[in-house]
Amino acid sequence: MLTSNNLIHLWICNINGIKGTGYRFMKEILSAVFVMTSIITLGQSMYEADSNGHNRLQQIDSLFTFIKPNEPGCVIGILENGDLTHKRCYGLASLEWNREITSDVRFNVGSVSKQITAAAILLLSGNGKLGINDDIRKWVPEMPDYGTVITIKNLLFHTSGLRDYADLVQITGKPYVDIFSEDDGLKLISKQGALNFKPGERFEYCNSGYLLLAVIVRRVSGLSLRDYCNKHLFEPLQMYNTQFWDNYQDVIPMKATGYKYKMGQFRVSQTNNNEVTGDGNLITTISDLSLWDKNFYTKEVGGNYLSSNFHKKGFLTNNDSIEYGFGLEFDEYRGLKTIGHGGKVPGFTSSYLRFPDKNTSLIILSNRSDMEVDNYVKKIADIIFFDNTSKREIQTGSDIEVHDPVNEDTFTPGIKDISNWKGTFRRENPVSYLVIRDHHNNLYLEYMGLSLPLSLTSENKAEVTDYGIELELITNKDNNMIELVTNGGRARSKITPVPTNELDEYTGNFRSDELNVEYGIVRDDKKLFLFIPNYEPQLLNIGKRNEMFFLDGWILKFKRNRNNKISGFTLDTGRVFGIEFVKLTK
Repeated sequence: MLTSNNLIHLWICNINGIKGTGYRFMKEILSAVFVMTSIITLGQSMYEADSNGHNRLQQIDSLFTFIKPNEPGCVIGILENGDLTHKRCYGLASLEWNREITSDVRFNVGSVSKQITAAAILLLSGNGKLGINDDIRKWVPEMPDYGTVITIKNLLFHTSGLRDYADLVQITGKPYVDIFSEDDGLKLISKQGALNFKPGERFEYCNSGYLLLAVIVRRVSGLSLRDYCNKHLFEPLQMYNTQFWDNYQDVIPMKATGYKYKMGQFRVSQTNNNEVTGDGNLITTISDLSLWDKNFYTKEVGGNYLSSNFHKKGFLTNNDSIEYGFGLEFDEYRGLKTIGHGGKVPGFTSSYLRFPDKNTSLIILSNRSDMEVDNYVKKIADIIFFDNTSKREIQTGSDIEVHDPVNEDTFTPGIKDISNWKGTFRRENPVSYLVIRDHHNNLYLEYMGLSLPLSLTSENKAEVTDYGIELELITNKDNNMIELVTNGGRARSKITPVPTNELDEYTGNFRSDELNVEYGIVRDDKKLFLFIPNYEPQLLNIGKRNEMFFLDGWILKFKRNRNNKISGFTLDTGRVFGIEFVKLTK
């Protein structure tokens, strides 16, 4: 208890400049007072009314009015110093059973799991069981020798250069509903004959690294990642409703069903038979995640070693820092530092975002795949930290899917020439494409499988307000080339696609011996379609000569022989580069 004698002692120590016990005690008290003040301030402000008579909690509720009582929804949590001070539940955990979402409902949080995996590695490191600078082949000797060392730290920071196993599975055509185990993943990763890049050279998000971290935990500790975390993390923190899901047959009480929005209605998402952990598959609740968050303040598990490392950024071989650390991403939002991670698996989306300077964390767990939860977390931050909302309006995937472009004009009055906007835009290193199409006198940006309405704000500027995307057209007068810049990044040049009368030479059957899979490319009038085993035919967008692409990031780079005939192609997916396919002779 802070008595008058304590205060006098603190005052005397401060006056005399003595940095002894009294000085340290003063710092602790002042820190405690600051924390208590911040709690009281935020707690009270949540109930203060705005000019319309609505308090902050009511404003937050208004963000989620699109979730109808008979639809899947979400749970949100506002955490102050690790305490779940405010929570809101919307919608149903199960449409079949009409069961409402509560704070005890369990969700699959996808890649939010990665920080837990990193914590397990740090605990083993802190106890001297392994070193984060260890060569991974010390613990996983079946991995190939690529002529350069890949360390555990490379796996943690996504700087390993490994090909992403999730993309590899998709390339092979393996159906998502098939059972896929940790051992299956290890075999697939260890068969890869090349890396995407030299370890430590750059950052590239990679699920393979975190799968291998789960393998390393098992081999170092003798326990699966699930059992190790249960014993050393979840039980000490009393997170009794949290576990890694490494057996698809396990019955998990109070687990939400995941849904997707399709053809105007919600459907049960694909059954998840993926038994891989490390990169995902953490099942948890909003209440348990608050206990995890609280450990950043109490340091009950892992002490200062665990807590301090979670606030460190990773780095490259040249010592440049990256915006990723131990399973967490570093960023800023409206001038506030943020540390967190999102997660997305079929039927579930999640976001966990800490504002360390505010001692506040925001969490959303959802069982609908059409919900852009990262955007909603930021909208909540707008309300509680800035007493307003940002200019960006939020739209769910279901809103976008049922959007009727015919009834909406996206052009600013007075703008008549839109020809420069329409077309295909390409960027080098790595190659990526964007397409802008005209549909019923409206422009749409084709992005990651979505058609996003493009609003022109001037002759050379446009935006996709739902996603915070800003675009600018630049005409290079030296070569009359039109370039497209998105969000101030590197420019994409407008290209002339391959003429349709040349498409026949790209058709045929192609095989990858490395992945033991065969593709077919077929022409249908002015279009090319790619046939992948167990998938619907995929429309190939036509790029520049010798390149075709999907709008979700896949690039096919065709090769020619001495006779200038197509001999094969290499496939890049954004997380896998250089998969060789050879054209088969008839």
